[in-house]
Amino acid sequence: RLVACALGAVALAAGGLTEAELIDTLECEEELMADVLQYHQPSPRRFPPIVWLRLRADLGSHLVESVSAHDGGGAHTQDAGAASATSILRLHHRQLREAAARLFLPDEHAERARARAIAAAARARIDPTHDRRWAGVVPSSSVQIRDGRALRTVSRTLHSLLDGALRGAQFELLDELLTDLEVLDAALRSASLGHRYVGWLAREAIVR
Repeated sequence: RLVACALGAVALAAGGLTEAELIDTLECEEELMADVLQYHQPSPRRFPPIVWLRLRADLGSHLVESVSAHDGGGAHTQDAGAASATSILRLHHRQLREAAARLFLPDEHAERARARAIAAAARARIDPTHDRRWAGVVPSSSVQIRDGRALRTVSRTLHSLLDGALRGAQFELLDELLTDLEVLDAALRSASLGHRYVGWLAREAIVR
């Protein structure tokens, strides 16, 4: 189950996941958490990083990190020395990525489960109290906060939330996001999302 959840999320995540984001995503997999914590219930309830580190060690060079960065306007660069550089997990070869999708996202049920965990983890980062203030403490490369609460520039985190809600068939959440003016403003300002993506997302939500 750990392999399926972890590699399924890596294969599915829009814009990729950092190691910390992947661990957050694994925490949102309820069946996995029940298995991992069956003999110990820590407080707060967190996914044990050592469990992930063992799997990562077993994956070896098949799982790598690619460094990307975003400037204040969301533009992408490959300057690994940039202050806002972010290390994204990815499977090293295209064949591995295809195999992971085939094995760990074999049907709609599996894809929706992984997508919902990705969306839940993304929302927890930018809206930890679920009050739509969007005041979570997040990496500067993902979200910048305007006036202490409103999103201004969004890249991977909001992308993960929107894409995860759509792929996870969470249409009430998607409707909530697409009718929130702060979220729309942030998405439209983001170079990695923009007008075309938001328009496509709205059409897909209506069709489904």
